[in-house]
Amino acid sequence: MPAFLTSIWTSPTGIELLAGTDGKGVYRSADSGATFAPRNTGMMGTAVRDVIFGNAGRLVVGAGFGDKIWYSDNVGATWTQATVPTSNSIDDLDRTSAPGTLFAACYATGVLKSTDNAQTWVRTDSTVINKFVRAIAVAPG
Repeated sequence: MPAFLTSIWTSPTGIELLAGTDGKGVYRSADSGATFAPRNTGMMGTAVRDVIFGNAGRLVVGAGFGDKIWYSDNVGATWTQATVPTSNSIDDLDRTSAPGTLFAACYATGVLKSTDNAQTWVRTDSTVINKFVRAIAVAPG
């Protein structure tokens, strides 16, 4: 892999892996990590901070400054950039058990929320004093 690894997701079977990189987007392995191939159509050069599966199999990527949030419905073959109210770094992502609801930790912005499975995002609370959120964990319910 030609870049620094920043995030990895492993399927329940351990056969499929998705790796986020710093500056080279997402790579996929279908052979338990023996080989990786780029899955970056539409987003090459993106500094991935986190990669997760949203609801209904949608792959969601939180990226560095200016790169925002991306989603893919075909395991990274093609990507669409989400509507995000900031250009600050998306440092971490998590989802809830509620259909389509995800949260993002956003550096210098606070916490973002999506209720449409990562297509659009809004700030959750404008009164938070420290908006430099680096990690997020959401209770399943």
